Amino acid sequence: MASTASSLEDGISSSPGMGYLRESSLESQLETLSLLPLKTEEDGEERIHAASGSGSNTPPLTSTVSTASSSSTRCSSGSGIILGNSGQSKKSVLDMLHNNVVSMDNGKAANAHYINTHPEVRAALQDFLSAVLLEKPEDVYAFARIHFSQRGKVPKDKLLRPLVICGPSGVGKGTLMNMLFEEFGGYFGFSVSHTTRAPRPGEVHGVHYNFTSKKVMAEAIDEGRFLEFAEVHTNLYGTSLEAVRKVQRAGKVCVLDIDVQGVMKIKQTDVNPHLVFVAPPSVEQLEARLRGRATESAEAIETRLSAARAEIEYGTAEGHFEHVVVNDELENAYAELKATLIGYYPHLATTTVEEEEGARERRKR
Repeated sequence: MASTASSLEDGISSSPGMGYLRESSLESQLETLSLLPLKTEEDGEERIHAASGSGSNTPPLTSTVSTASSSSTRCSSGSGIILGNSGQSKKSVLDMLHNNVVSMDNGKAANAHYINTHPEVRAALQDFLSAVLLEKPEDVYAFARIHFSQRGKVPKDKLLRPLVICGPSGVGKGTLMNMLFEEFGGYFGFSVSHTTRAPRPGEVHGVHYNFTSKKVMAEAIDEGRFLEFAEVHTNLYGTSLEAVRKVQRAGKVCVLDIDVQGVMKIKQTDVNPHLVFVAPPSVEQLEARLRGRATESAEAIETRLSAARAEIEYGTAEGHFEHVVVNDELENAYAELKATLIGYYPHLATTTVEEEEGARERRKR
C-alpha cells in the first residue's frame, strides 16, 4: 500500500494541470480534490495517532474524531494517509483519487483535441480579450453579449464602406462634418479612437477616446488590430479595426477624421474606405483663417502651415483621393460634399427626398 500511495502521489505531481498540488501532502491533495471535507478550526477535532508497523515504509496512520460527530475518520500525520468517511477504507479513497486523476487526464486530452480541431475558438477568445482590454467596458457581460451577437451577422461585403475625410488644420472639415451629422445623423457614426495618454478633465472613456495602456495598444498594433496609428509626444493614437466594425455592424457609415499619414496606412488594409480630401482655396487663405482664430502663437501657426503645405500637396495630387472638395464658401462646399456622398451611398438620396417632401408639407400648413 505504501508503494501505491507513493506512485499515486507521483502521478498527481506529474499529471498535466495538477502542478498546483505539488509539494503538498496526500491529505491536502485529497482535500483539494474535494474527496474529503476540509479541516477547519471550528471542527474542534481531536487527533488520535496510531502506531505504524515496524519496519514498514507506510506513513503513520492517524484517526481524527470530531467532538461533534463520529461520522468521519482521517489520518493527519505529516504526509499521512487518510481514512475515509464512515468506514471508507484507505484503498477505496486512493482508488477514487486514481480514477479522478485518470478522468481528468482523459478530459484534458479530449479538450485539447477539440481545441486543436477548432482553431476558431482560440481566435474568437483572443479577439474578445483584445477587445475588452482595448475598450475596458464597465459591464463586461453586456459588452460580451454585444460583441458576440454582432459576429457573423453581416457579411463583410455587405458592410457600408467607411468614409475618410481628410484635410489640413483650419480648412473647415470639422464644420462640414457637423453639418453632415445634423442632416444625416442616423446614417453616420464616428469611430472612437484609442490613445495611451491620460484622460483630460471632462473626457469620458469610450466617448472621446478609448483610453488604454501603451503595452496593450502596442501589442494590438503588432497583432494587426489597428488600421492606422501614430506616436505624438510619446503617446500613441490610433484607429482600431474593431472600432470601425462596431459602427459598420450597426448599419452606419463609419466616418474617419484622420491625417494624411493615417490615410497612407489605411490604404494598405482591406477596409476599402471612400476617400475625400477637403482643401483650402489657397495656402494664403488658410493662413489667414488660422491667424484669424487668435488662439495660437505665431510659432504654432507656422508649424501648422508647414504641415498643411505637405498635406495639400499629397491630398490634391491625382489618384490619392477619390474626391477633393475646395472649401471656398461653406454652403457650396457642403452641397458638393453632400452630392458626392449620395453618389457613394445612394440610400442617403431617399432620406433627402423624404425630408424635402416633409418640408414642403410643413410650408403648406
